[in-house]
Amino acid sequence: MWLTDQFTKKQLVIGAGIAMLGSLAGVFAVSENHRNQRLLATQTANNCIEKNWCGRSVRDLDLDLLPPDVKTKLDTHLEQRAAEQKASDAKIAALRKQHAEEEALRATLGDWYYGNRTDDATGKGYKIARVPSENSLNLSSPYDGEQRAYLQMRSHPRFGFTASVDIPRGQIL
Repeated sequence: MWLTDQFTKKQLVIGAGIAMLGSLAGVFAVSENHRNQRLLATQTANNCIEKNWCGRSVRDLDLDLLPPDVKTKLDTHLEQRAAEQKASDAKIAALRKQHAEEEALRATLGDWYYGNRTDDATGKGYKIARVPSENSLNLSSPYDGEQRAYLQMRSHPRFGFTASVDIPRGQIL
C-alpha cells in the first residue's frame, strides 16, 4: 500500500509539474500575444502620425497598449486632424451659405447677367446687364443652328446709356 501511495504521490508531483509547465506556456503565449498586439498598435499609430493615414484601425486601437510617447504623439496628431476637419467643415458651410445666397439673388433677378467690362480704346470701365430671350430662333444658312437673342443694357463712358437686341450669329436688318 505504501508503494502505491508513493507511486501515486510521484504521479501527482509529475502531473503538477506538467500542469505548471502548461500554465507557464499559457502565460508565455498570452505574453507573446500581448506583445504582438502592442507592436501592431504601435505600428498603426506610427503610420497614422508619419503618413497622415488614420483609418478605422486607429479608431479601433486599444490606446492602453501604446507606449506613452507614441500615445502622446497620436493624441496630438488626432487633435490637429480634428481641428483641420472642423475648419474644413466651417469653410464648406460658408461656401454653401454663399452659394445659397447667390441662388436666392439669382432667383430674385431672374436670368439677368450683370458684369463690368473695359473699353479697349479708352481703358475705362463700363457696366452691362443682359438677359436671354425665353424662346429661341433658327436662322437660315450661313447662320444655322438654334440660338437665343439677348436684350442688353449698357452704361458706357463714351456712348452713354444704350439698349440693344443682340444675336450671337446673324444680322438684324
